[in-house]
Amino acid sequence: MKKHVQYLGVFAALLLILTIVNVLTNGSLSHLGIYPRSATGLIGVFLSPFIHSGWQHFFSNIISFSVLSVFLFQFGEKRFYRVLAVSWLLTGLSVWLLARDAYHVGLSGVIYALWSYLLIYGVMRRSVKSMLISFLILIFYGSMVFGVFPGQARISFESHLFGAIVGGYFGWRYARKDKRMADRVVG
Repeated sequence: MKKHVQYLGVFAALLLILTIVNVLTNGSLSHLGIYPRSATGLIGVFLSPFIHSGWQHFFSNIISFSVLSVFLFQFGEKRFYRVLAVSWLLTGLSVWLLARDAYHVGLSGVIYALWSYLLIYGVMRRSVKSMLISFLILIFYGSMVFGVFPGQARISFESHLFGAIVGGYFGWRYARKDKRMADRVVG
């Protein structure tokens, strides 16, 4: 867990530096976001989670990401990094393929993937730990469900929606796998 907190600190510092640059240069890094169906927009699949449009965007994302990461890390380092990598890539590709024409930036698609993973995993896995984590996520982050619907023009509901779908799918998939493994163990 200590190593994870250190990685989280380095990641947060990198996001902070890039946010400072983006704010001081009036959004000059925003072109590194995902621009759907364009060749240059493909780089955003990898870079967009590092780019934030302002301070409120940065703080809301880094806090949510940190909390959800700590919860997900309770299921192991390997699981955390696997879910993070797949969520990052598949959410970004989904936005690139299907979202409206605009630059999509920020970590929120990944956050929604972690959020829905934790919720679905807990409901499907039904272990005490996973259900407790799902319950806490629901209490503190339940209102995130409204973010998957179109609302404000400058908010990428598409990132939220695709992140939630990707995370939910992998939560369901890993819960089924873990339940099968637990059923094979006899004591």
